[in-house]
Amino acid sequence: MWDLLITGANLCDPANGIEARSDLAIEAGKIVKVAPDLDQSQAKKVIALPGKVIVPGLIDVHVHLSTHTELGFEMVAKAGIVTVIDFAGDGKTLKAALANGEGRGLNLGFLKPAVPQSTISTVDPPEEELETFVEETQREGALGIKMLGGHHPISPATVKALIKIAARDKVFIASHVGTTNYGSNIEGLKETIELAAGNPLYIAHLQSYCRGQTGKDPSLEAIEALELIKSHSNLIAESYLSPFNGTSGRCEEGIPKSHVTRTCLKFGGFPETEEGIRQAIRAGYAHVNMPSGGELIKATGEKAQIYWERQKTNTRLSFPVNSAAAAVKIATAKNNGEFIAKVLSTDGGTIPRNTLVEDGLALVRLGALKLAEFVMKAALNPAKIFGFKTKGHLGVGADADLTVLDLARGKAYLSMSQGELIMLDGVVVGRGGKFLEG
Repeated sequence: MWDLLITGANLCDPANGIEARSDLAIEAGKIVKVAPDLDQSQAKKVIALPGKVIVPGLIDVHVHLSTHTELGFEMVAKAGIVTVIDFAGDGKTLKAALANGEGRGLNLGFLKPAVPQSTISTVDPPEEELETFVEETQREGALGIKMLGGHHPISPATVKALIKIAARDKVFIASHVGTTNYGSNIEGLKETIELAAGNPLYIAHLQSYCRGQTGKDPSLEAIEALELIKSHSNLIAESYLSPFNGTSGRCEEGIPKSHVTRTCLKFGGFPETEEGIRQAIRAGYAHVNMPSGGELIKATGEKAQIYWERQKTNTRLSFPVNSAAAAVKIATAKNNGEFIAKVLSTDGGTIPRNTLVEDGLALVRLGALKLAEFVMKAALNPAKIFGFKTKGHLGVGADADLTVLDLARGKAYLSMSQGELIMLDGVVVGRGGKFLEG
């Protein structure tokens, strides 16, 4: 007998060209049969989901969970996500969180960040050190490497060397663009592409480099960014849709540690100092990510300022610096029928913008994306990029990773990983989690 039979829903599975009503039979965590009107007597348990849409378990390839991990897992799971990748994770912290039962039933992988004075010694370490760093990344089970140029820039030579080593060793490498020479903007994007020298590179949140920082209109920067990605076949790009970014509020000796934070303050007309952050919080421009009601929220004003100060400035901030027009343009642009930015993500996790479903379905309602295209960008393409052969589709033999959509409400109604329930109607019931190793 099957462990579970799901009936009455429509399936949307672009990998197998299915967009029709069908039943799903699940056994031992795998999909074993896909067909209309399966025999319910052959199942130990039946779930009827009339009017709902089943899609492959959604994959948010770009989140941050290494601080406030338990709240982050809760927030991601509540949003209907099944698989997440921490794009600058601490492997020990994340593995400990899963061991402690904090994972909420999610599948979890991580990229190890290259951070000066932390995971690497300086902005320009010797190549032998970079070789060791890449080897350690693999031993720790990371899915790859992340360069955080906007926040923790490294030298152009180090960027070039890391990309070259990763290509040689067939290690996935992603970049938040920017070096010690160029910032996290369209010019930094050009520089990073040049430094890649034709080697594989994943470009994180493409719309983040189209904020008008160089004096151009963000929409024109978006067109330029899309042309750059389109003309370089070695690149894969992702984007998100939130108007808010995520950065660090941590200060040392009165100065924000993150270059992105300083840029955001300057962009908003505030001093690039600790006092500037204080002013920006009071003015409602800088939003402090602070706990409230079992999750993290964006808060401004006196209460948020006090929390930031009590945490000795070591909290995340969000600034409304992203252009909606640029974000939509990048998320929907195609070349010869193929999406230029192949992945839709959130850069969320503990950052309160886990809105992959809401944002994606909003584009569907507007006619900017077809439902199957949203699923392609939020499940199928991520699975292909990271080599998750049993995820991203609903074919026989696939993991029973499912996200069930309520199109009328524009939300996720249910999610499960390998047949185990994670979330039902906004209530997270999943426990533990599965670690995805590179």
